[in-house]
Amino acid sequence: MWRTQPDTEPKPGVHGALAAVAAVVALGLLVLGINELYGSLLAPTQAELEWLKTQNVADHESLPTPTDGDAVSMKRSGCFGSCPAYQVTIRGTGQIDFKGEAFVCQRHVTATAADLAAVARLFRGLDVIKFGSMPNYEHQDGFDEETVTVTLTTSSSVHTVRHYYGDRAAPRLLTQIEHRIDKLTGTAAWTGTPADGTVNCTLPDGRRKPVEREIPSDGE
Repeated sequence: MWRTQPDTEPKPGVHGALAAVAAVVALGLLVLGINELYGSLLAPTQAELEWLKTQNVADHESLPTPTDGDAVSMKRSGCFGSCPAYQVTIRGTGQIDFKGEAFVCQRHVTATAADLAAVARLFRGLDVIKFGSMPNYEHQDGFDEETVTVTLTTSSSVHTVRHYYGDRAAPRLLTQIEHRIDKLTGTAAWTGTPADGTVNCTLPDGRRKPVEREIPSDGE
């Protein structure tokens, strides 16, 4: 089963005025230079706007430099389908560590350097939206979904938020944070590329093959 966002989008034709609102919101986000980070038809909440602003590459605010002791870790569990299962960790120094478990192309990738400015924005964003006080969302309103666990580690605290994709009370902001971590760490290179109804891995010789549940031992 593919990952799905909680069913919070409006049904087609139900709220006609939302189209106009969405257009205004999209224009505003475009002006801010952060429209690519927002993929919902619904107007963003205040918390989402604060998060999106911190991720805006055009914002030249001076940010504190994270250290090697600061880290953000995200673990995606499997589901009853072919959801990729893996854990990725990014440290304040930009080092990335990826550990694949199932339906991915790589078993372990490490020492990959991320853009330090983007890393600083990630930590700043999590601080601004008070990620350190967010609760878990694990109620099973839906089934067969994955659980995403994000852990923020700083010099003063460690906080974990568990997000079950079947919990309809979960805010969209959580999904946006998770997608941002994926994009910043480049996990798509190790989880495969969707095409023609399947997900393919690119081999060293350029050939492509579908992901497998079990990762070959020589893929380490």
